[in-house]
Amino acid sequence: HFDGKRWDRAIDKFLSALEVNSADHSAAEGLVMTFYRSEDYASAARLSAEVSAIMPGVKDILVRTVTAEVRYLVNREESDAAGKLLAHFPADDAAYREAHGLLDGASAIESALREGNNEAAGPATLAGN
Repeated sequence: HFDGKRWDRAIDKFLSALEVNSADHSAAEGLVMTFYRSEDYASAARLSAEVSAIMPGVKDILVRTVTAEVRYLVNREESDAAGKLLAHFPADDAAYREAHGLLDGASAIESALREGNNEAAGPATLAGN
């Protein structure tokens, strides 16, 4: 169901597996990633935080996925999309520090470039008047 993007069915199956064995790492990871891929980022973040004490690998895979996606979006100069994604993952959580740092760095560069373009355009605009 996960591969077929049938998110509701995948969620049901992973929940059923967790009912049978609450320590099933694969089922917990599958559930978190199903929430993430279905763009229910808040549920993915919340669930990964809840299980992190007993299954830290579940949160780790989510953090690596979020960081990779932010890196991809920043490299494509899609900082707004990266910001919308990261809004669901707490900036004060050290696990997401790299992802937030990528976005912060890209935003700083974009701001510096805009300021540089505005300064360069200013005198040329005045000279043309």
